[in-house]
Amino acid sequence: MKTIIFSKDEELIRFISSSLNSETEIIIYRSIDSPIDAFALTIVEHPALLIIDDDLIKPNTVSFLKNIKSIGKQNFIILITSNESLDFGREVSSLGVLHYSIKPCNFVILNEFITSIIKYTINIK
Repeated sequence: MKTIIFSKDEELIRFISSSLNSETEIIIYRSIDSPIDAFALTIVEHPALLIIDDDLIKPNTVSFLKNIKSIGKQNFIILITSNESLDFGREVSSLGVLHYSIKPCNFVILNEFITSIIKYTINIK
């Protein structure tokens, strides 16, 4: 399973990397020039799992997610954010985000969600 992580949060990257199994290809982007670059990288790499740290992509997170949704690819999307706004949460949830976590993350819950995605992708092969 290919996974892209868009984050500059080293603690988060370490945790997610350790949560994924050895068969997972992990691609980490710690910086991006624009949300268009992030979108292009996502299209080129075709990840099954996309983990987005809103702090890296904001203020363009919503437009990025709209673009991802518009291409119609099946991606599992996890969004991690510092934004506590309920309106933001509702908006991104309607754009294909399956798991939404506000920093500081509950790593136990995040790990359970990632594990369930891995099991699901193994079962559909």
